[in-house]
Amino acid sequence: MSIEKYKLQLDILRKEFPIGIRQGLLILKEVEGDIQKARKLFQQKSIEVILQKVDINHDMALQNLIENNFSMPETLESINNKRFTLTERILRKNKNNKLKALSRIALAIEDVEKLERNFWLSFSELDKLNRLGSISEKVICFMVVNEWLDYVEWESFDSAVYFHLEYVIYQIETYLSLPVLVSILNNAKENSSNINEISQIEAKFELEKPLLISALYNFVESNIEYFPK
Repeated sequence: MSIEKYKLQLDILRKEFPIGIRQGLLILKEVEGDIQKARKLFQQKSIEVILQKVDINHDMALQNLIENNFSMPETLESINNKRFTLTERILRKNKNNKLKALSRIALAIEDVEKLERNFWLSFSELDKLNRLGSISEKVICFMVVNEWLDYVEWESFDSAVYFHLEYVIYQIETYLSLPVLVSILNNAKENSSNINEISQIEAKFELEKPLLISALYNFVESNIEYFPK
């Protein structure tokens, strides 16, 4: 498609809107170079794209496009920011990588609550914030279990047996309904000094770990109102 025929109109259109050369030429060809009609057609097509991607009405789509200078990525991000909480956006964006989603949510909680850590998070600080009414017991459950999972990854399972394991077991047993995993972790606690036994228990834990990650992810979804807005 030759650019020369509509070069002037294309330059005008591209100064006003974030429109590609090919798309601009196709629109100008459709309206036979009428710049006013080209503007309206581009806006109409942009609105149609938004309506296909998100469940909002025509006026809201147009308003958000105008607010974001008709940039499609920025408009979609702006709409999602208005429709979903921070935690919901993290879950949606990382639905195919639940472990990454959990990590991002934990970081968001740390930022919102201004949590301090000496490499590892202080569980006593979490309890203190809970007593002050700053965070809920459900958020504590999430942070404790997620932190312990991180500890396993960084320090190994046999070390994690000594990292607040009894408290972790309590959280899992109380909120996540994973009796098999609870039994495995209780067994690890009781046999913490037996290297051979711990090695066998770790193998069982590894089989259950994906279920724990999924349970923690689902736990956030089910209690979304307690997590960062």
